[in-house]
Formats: sequence, C-alpha cells, structure tokens
Amino acid sequence: MKVEVKNGYCTGNYAVIGGGIDWIEVEELPTDDTLKIRCYKPLKNDDGITLEFDEEKYNTLLKEQQTEKLAVLKLQKIEKSKQNLQEYLEKTKLVSSVHGGIEKNYSITSEKQQYLASMILTSQMSLASGVKYQPSWNASGEECTYDWTLEELTQLAFEIEAMVRPLISQQQTMEVAINNAITIDELNAIDITFGGEKNNGEFL
Repeated sequence: MKVEVKNGYCTGNYAVIGGGIDWIEVEELPTDDTLKIRCYKPLKNDDGITLEFDEEKYNTLLKEQQTEKLAVLKLQKIEKSKQNLQEYLEKTKLVSSVHGGIEKNYSITSEKQQYLASMILTSQMSLASGVKYQPSWNASGEECTYDWTLEELTQLAFEIEAMVRPLISQQQTMEVAINNAITIDELNAIDITFGGEKNNGEFL
C-alpha cells in the first residue's frame, strides 16, 4: 500500500520510499496512533530504510490538537448554555396579578417577550396617533382577552424583564468562564444549568 511522505514524515499506516523523493517502502509503522504516525520520519542509511520518531514534533502536534479540540468544545458548550436557558424560560412562569388584580401565570420565553414588546409599541403608536386600538394578552394556557390596558402590558413587561435579566446575566457569566477555560477538565467542571437542574453538557 502506497502512502505519501510529506515534509519528510509519514502520513499513514504504511509509508512507501523507493524511487522518488516523496515515497519509500518500509514495514508497517509501529503505531496505530494517527498523530504519532505523522511524527515518524524515514531515513536512508547503509542498512536501508529506518524510521525515527520525532518526540518534539509529536508534542507540538499534540498541543495543537488539544487546543483545536478545546476551541470546538467551548463553542459547543456555549451553545448548550444558551439552549439550557431557553428551555428553562419555556417551562418557568411568572406569577403576577398585573391584570385585574388576579394572580395568574405568564410565559417568559423570548418569543413572548418580543410579541409583548410589539403589542406595547402598537398600543403606544395608536395612542399617539389617535387611532382606536384595543390591546390583548393572555395568561399561560389561556386565550387572549381584549380587556388589557397599555399600563398593564407595560407593567407585565417590567416584571418579566426583572425576572429574565438575572438569568441572561447568569448565562453571560457562564460564557466568560467557558472562554477562559484552559483545559477540557476545567471546561467540563463549569456548571451551565439553570434553576438547579443538572445538565452540564460535558464533552470528553
């Protein structure tokens, strides 16, 4: 089996030398470690072809490999922390009596926050332009009712923001810690859970 020798080092389970400057013929390389294979260099001498292992090159390649792997795992864990936050927001409700003094549960998902902001903006625009507009909203699991006031919607937005902002800050703190991790073990030790639910998203 013919495998090239690039930059003086082997590139596969078999290296071939014998007829050109970029190939030799030798026995099977003494390792099944792909990284180590790249650190064997074939040498011609009076006895034929011998393989010499370059320890310094191996350590350099190993460090580069670990650095690249850590960078990928950091990105994956950051995305997992964002996913965990969104999942937590989906199942966590705000308890508020903002509407009519009746205590009910309200969704705090990103989608609901955006829709609420849009509803408030539309209500403000209609008020400023003198166009009649009746805003609506709904408690979690209930239908929308058209008896909401702009003041109630605004107060609900404030309450949701007060509940969500610390969670966003918590995710940002996680992200900083992830980016500052030096080793995979240190990365795995970073907790990216919300509300005490263990879901670290460890990567080996």
